[in-house]
Amino acid sequence: MIRCLGAAIWIGGCGGRAGVRAVALGMLAAALGSGCGGKTTAGAPLPVAAPEVLVATAMSKSLPEWVEAVGSLLPQEEVTVAPEVGGTVAEVGVDFGDRVERGTVLLRLDDRELKLRAEAARAALAQADAVLAQVRAAHQRALALRAQRLLAEEGFDAAVRELRVAEANREAAAKQLAIAEKHAADAVLRSPVAGYVAARLVSAGQYLPPYTPAVRLVVVDPLRVRFELPERFAGRIRAGQRLEVEVAGLSEKGLAGEVTRIGAALDPSTRSLPVEGELRNPEGKLRPGHFARVRLDLGMRLSVVVPRAALDTFAGVDRVYVVHPGGRLEMRPVVPASDLGEELAIAEGLRGGEIVAVSRLEELADGMVVQPVRDRGP
Repeated sequence: MIRCLGAAIWIGGCGGRAGVRAVALGMLAAALGSGCGGKTTAGAPLPVAAPEVLVATAMSKSLPEWVEAVGSLLPQEEVTVAPEVGGTVAEVGVDFGDRVERGTVLLRLDDRELKLRAEAARAALAQADAVLAQVRAAHQRALALRAQRLLAEEGFDAAVRELRVAEANREAAAKQLAIAEKHAADAVLRSPVAGYVAARLVSAGQYLPPYTPAVRLVVVDPLRVRFELPERFAGRIRAGQRLEVEVAGLSEKGLAGEVTRIGAALDPSTRSLPVEGELRNPEGKLRPGHFARVRLDLGMRLSVVVPRAALDTFAGVDRVYVVHPGGRLEMRPVVPASDLGEELAIAEGLRGGEIVAVSRLEELADGMVVQPVRDRGP
């Protein structure tokens, strides 16, 4: 009979082999005693083995670096066209959404009165030309008489004054004709740009005073894309850098463009830098006002790369477990930079050469001791 009562062992029988058995059974009882209550005979707790955790080395690699932002598409130009003369709208040649080229007729005003004014100005100019011809002939005669000493200086001076007045009248009549002809031409309103009609603001039969907005146009090729970047990138942005733009709901992916303008100062409320780029839009499929996902190429940069399995996210915080000598864990917040498929580039929080855990992350905690096992891959 063997009973677990402290360290006491009772064995039936004695002598010879029984004594050997007694010793053997005593050793067995001592071993079994450790399982009765989970303590050794000395009362000390058994050591708990540290869990095995797969680990990998954070590698330093030269990678193309991209920064992502959300921006808005803006027209290259936005023009509100208005006639310089007043009149009744006789015809509207375009409507909302129409594509227009430079010089396309947008609307026509009733120009009958303007043409009559131009004809009157033309007749006034012809009359001024006739008067000027007569005065010039008189001036030539005065010159000849003066040379023969047959005309007094007062008479010659009068002839000169008449010539100057006639020349001035002729010049004024010519300018009045130019203005009248311009007003007649302004009765036809043409597009100053190639783009699209964003709004038609008038209708046929409506009286339009001078400089009243009539049509609003937008230029969409190229388009501008405006976005903001965190201040840590401010020193790395330059004109001409490549960017890619994606717009939700459209089939195009990664439309190529480049940085064209960089803000002169950070936004004091967000500590971010405004940046503008341009992208071609020859078919006009993209529209101003779209939200856009922008990826900006910052060039090659030495980055820290870890397996994707090393990243743990809790309460919105990205973190890794760094394994120090002796197996002690340090929970380290990090900032992921880019997704490389099976690997992740880390922008902040980790150095190349450090060892990170890549398994059982949900069981780990800061300060915990583990047995690191090198991940040999599949």
